[in-house]
Amino acid sequence: MKIINPNDTEHTIELIPRFYGGLFHTLHLYNEVDRTEYEGFINQFSVSNGVYTLVFEIDGYTAKENDTFNLKLIDGSQNKIQYFQKVLATTQDTQNYKLTDGLYTYD
Repeated sequence: MKIINPNDTEHTIELIPRFYGGLFHTLHLYNEVDRTEYEGFINQFSVSNGVYTLVFEIDGYTAKENDTFNLKLIDGSQNKIQYFQKVLATTQDTQNYKLTDGLYTYD
C-alpha cells in the first residue's frame, strides 16, 4: 500500500512496474469511498535503477483523511496496466498508524 498526504496537492510515490514501457503514461485513481474515478496529472516522471518516481495531482479532487484509492498506471504506447496498487491518504506516521485515530475519546 502506498501512502499520500491529504494536505498536499502534489503527491510523490515510488513504484516498480510490472514491465518497462514507453514514456507516455496515464494515471487513474478510483476512490473507494465515493466510488468515483479521477485522473491523475503526472507533473514529473523519472526512472532510476528500475524504480519509477511519479509526482502527480488528482484532477478535481482534494484527498481527505483515510480516503482509499486504487491507483492504476497505464502505459500509453501498449495500453496495458503497468502498475496497480492501493493508496491511503493519511497524515499519520505510517509506523504508528491507528485506524480509529481521533474517532473515539475516553474520559
